[in-house]
Amino acid sequence: MDWVFLGLSLLLFGLALGLAAASHKLEGKQP
Repeated sequence: MDWVFLGLSLLLFGLALGLAAASHKLEGKQP
């Protein structure tokens, strides 16, 4: 298995997940 591709995909997935969580929290703060 290509560890570089695995690490990159994992980082991208984590970034997308963090962005979605941050966006959801921002929407929750708004009335």
